[in-house]
Amino acid sequence: MNYNKTFLIGRIAREINFFQNSSGISTARSVIAVNRNIASDRQMTDFIPIVAFEKQAFLLKNYAFKGTLLAIEGSNIVNSTKQNDKTIINMEVKVDNIEFLESKNKQNQKNNNIENDYKKEFLEKEFDNKNSINEPTFSGLDKPDSNYKKIYSFQFDEDE
Repeated sequence: MNYNKTFLIGRIAREINFFQNSSGISTARSVIAVNRNIASDRQMTDFIPIVAFEKQAFLLKNYAFKGTLLAIEGSNIVNSTKQNDKTIINMEVKVDNIEFLESKNKQNQKNNNIENDYKKEFLEKEFDNKNSINEPTFSGLDKPDSNYKKIYSFQFDEDE
């Protein structure tokens, strides 16, 4: 008995590429990042190409985006092509079933937290306060004379 079944849990690593082929079949392609144990204390991330058709393609198009956590059930598809007298073999997982493992609110919250952390870190490193940039330092030189002009200005609203 032969059996071709794949189960993956991971995050979408590339934006969904949705299209209809010449036969009118809706297709979605992407890559899912899946962690794999390589030692008792180390993991490696595999980036596995996926393809979905019709209903599953529409689910990916409408509800999945880069970073979405998914469980995928599918089967391996292997294609080969000839190119410059060499055989090129490609493998991808054909998606049969999709389960979204995070709620939309949790995904949005995670994205907002990442964005807010980045803004906070950037502002703390680059600025003394929210309305001024650090004065340049002149190592080994005296400060330029009074003709020195300040040619930069930044302002940030607290709401950003």
